[in-house]
Amino acid sequence: MPNFLKDIREKGKKLIGLLQLELPLIVIGIRDDAPPNLAKLAGRMEFCQMWKKALNGEAFFATADNHDCLTGRYYLGLSSEDVRGTVCSFLVNKVHAFKSHEIVKKYLSEFPRLEPGQLKIACVSPLENASFEPDIVIVVCNAEQAMLLFWAYSYHKGEPVHGYTGYSYVPFYFYRTIPKTKTFFFSWRSGRKTHHGADQ
Repeated sequence: MPNFLKDIREKGKKLIGLLQLELPLIVIGIRDDAPPNLAKLAGRMEFCQMWKKALNGEAFFATADNHDCLTGRYYLGLSSEDVRGTVCSFLVNKVHAFKSHEIVKKYLSEFPRLEPGQLKIACVSPLENASFEPDIVIVVCNAEQAMLLFWAYSYHKGEPVHGYTGYSYVPFYFYRTIPKTKTFFFSWRSGRKTHHGADQ
């Protein structure tokens, strides 16, 4: 095992212990080519369902044909079909995530979208058995744990935390990760329940 992976795994174990996290850390690696040591994800699903599989111990890579969410495909640059009108109606009329169509249109106008071709392959795995260098780390935690995590970053780096909050959307995980900019995205653990029910 490469030394950098050993170091990352050890730091992950320490973070879980210090923050008393209940779930494992999930890592995502962005690649141009399929890694030889990971199997391709079978079937199609939304990205949030992909990292749920990783929470259950699975490791794999996914390509554009594995993504089953129209919104995610569009904002990740995997599809040219403009789905913003459909998304607007969905967020306002079905899940009531925004007050009005005007509000959600404003939100979407400032929403980051990756250029086509920027995201080719996403490797997903629990950190504890990751076989690739991660670009993104997903930490499932409560607000207090998140505060301590952000505080620790500033404590060690001497830098303020930059990032996003708001309605949970897949592209926020990738935006600014492509150019290797450290960014935090703070969503809520129950965000996916809005769409899929409590068992998801």
